[in-house]
Amino acid sequence: MDPEGFLRSLGDLSAMEPDDPVDALVARYNSELSRAIDMIAPKRPLSLRGVVPAPWFTGELAEMKCARRRLECLWRTTRDASDRARSRAAIRAYSAALRAARKAFSQFLGKVLERVVASQLQGFLDDTDFLDQSQSGFRPGFSTEMALVALVDDLRRELDRGSVTLLVLLDISAAFDTIDHGILLGRLSGMGLGGTVLQSFLDGRSQMVKLGDTCSDPWPLSCGVPQGSILYPMLFNIYKKPLGEVIRGFGVRCHLYADDTQLYYSFPPKSKEAPRILDQCLAAVFAWMRVNKLRLNPDKTEVLQVSRKSDRGIGWQPVLDGVTLPLKAQVRSLGVLLNSGLTLEAQVSAVAGRAFAQLKLVRQLRPYLEKSDLTMVVHALVTSRLDYCNALCVGLPLKTVRKLQLVQSTAARFLTGANYRARSTPLFKELHWLPLTF
Repeated sequence: MDPEGFLRSLGDLSAMEPDDPVDALVARYNSELSRAIDMIAPKRPLSLRGVVPAPWFTGELAEMKCARRRLECLWRTTRDASDRARSRAAIRAYSAALRAARKAFSQFLGKVLERVVASQLQGFLDDTDFLDQSQSGFRPGFSTEMALVALVDDLRRELDRGSVTLLVLLDISAAFDTIDHGILLGRLSGMGLGGTVLQSFLDGRSQMVKLGDTCSDPWPLSCGVPQGSILYPMLFNIYKKPLGEVIRGFGVRCHLYADDTQLYYSFPPKSKEAPRILDQCLAAVFAWMRVNKLRLNPDKTEVLQVSRKSDRGIGWQPVLDGVTLPLKAQVRSLGVLLNSGLTLEAQVSAVAGRAFAQLKLVRQLRPYLEKSDLTMVVHALVTSRLDYCNALCVGLPLKTVRKLQLVQSTAARFLTGANYRARSTPLFKELHWLPLTF
């Protein structure tokens, strides 16, 4: 270091004026001092030796690598056959673990990127209000219970008006596996998402068949969305969006939940136009499905007539692709049994029966579990069945809802160890439960 040169550099600093602001002085002297110091002791880039380990290279892999090298050195020293076999086994195990770690890390990165894209895509769909309003599947703030409450409420209103309503539950075979990539990318481009991000997510996928140790050649996929991905339900909703417009074009209402499609048409009991309108709507839906590479299965499609007892025999049945759809006494919609009078007696009886069966099995675990663990099991297997779509029980006769109340009271007595004749109200307060009936 040259002290005289450093002093000369400091002497070249500009003088301070009385009126100069403090911030300007600090900035000027900071830059001039840095320049003077760099002339005396210039900065030199420091190169780091060694290789930064990959993020997927864990300590376990490092230990396996060291063990592989030790066994390899041992074999090269002894030239023994047993040492050679151990060395080759260690090499194979290390190579397999290395491939598995790389694959797991790449899958992790893929999931992170999918979540980022899904968050941006969901925000775009919410801001533009693009999705069909009758679509309740895989949307924030929507659920199967909300879809069923809206559906049953519409059916009950039409029943109070004296109308006849035909509820058609369409069955789509392998809906997620038959989505055409070209049509989906066209829809994405039409809504302003024509980039290559989602296209790269769909392209380059293949499938193969494995039987024992034999695998077929990979076959490229031009249809289907990868199930298990966070993006696949959102892409399916975008793909299916025009279907609701097709149905409502005939004055028919609908409710959609992912691939579950339910359409219903209300009309006066003696209407002569209703058969023609509903058949035309079903024909248009079938044609739309065919154009969009979706397969509608008429043999598994169900129809429920919701009406008063005096109007049950309407004298005609809907037709779908030449197949006459018979009227069912009850159908299962999103896990709930609906009948012609919307009494929900079959649904309540089925829920109560399954809940009592699960409670009977849980009794066998009582000697082996603590009370907190037993409470968790009861919530998971028993009360969860009572909670699902319990909003549909509003307005039902007390004799129907009592079956569910009996299940809840039995579960409360079981958890508290009370006698089977004990009143359930104090037990509910102890467990912080709300009764189903008041």
